[in-house]
Amino acid sequence: MNVQKLIEKLSGSQVIGYKIWYIKNKYIEAERHVIHELDGVLRDPTFNTDGETIILFVPDKDCATLYDARPMKVREGFTQRSRLFAQAKDREEQFAVRLTNGESWEKMLTYERWLAGERMSNMWLQPIG
Repeated sequence: MNVQKLIEKLSGSQVIGYKIWYIKNKYIEAERHVIHELDGVLRDPTFNTDGETIILFVPDKDCATLYDARPMKVREGFTQRSRLFAQAKDREEQFAVRLTNGESWEKMLTYERWLAGERMSNMWLQPIG
């Protein structure tokens, strides 16, 4: 939604792909993500809750317009422990509630609140039963 707001304000287009998280020789995760492109300049207007200012982004050329056409996350562990972690995260996310854009916009932490020290979980779990 941050990219859509930027397009409304500045024009440009969205680039759909994956943000890559990596722990050397242990774990890799590709998280579905969208960035903004204007005049050949790529910008990620979404702040990272851990404070990263640079990300590794891989465009998904096979899915240029449909965000939900691919998996939200793809994980791989390179050690037994990290493989178990990846499997546990996959099971956990089966119960995650997917918010609408409007719900997300209302509930997600703003950059200003994050700068002020506020933190939140990046997942809401749905009760079973």
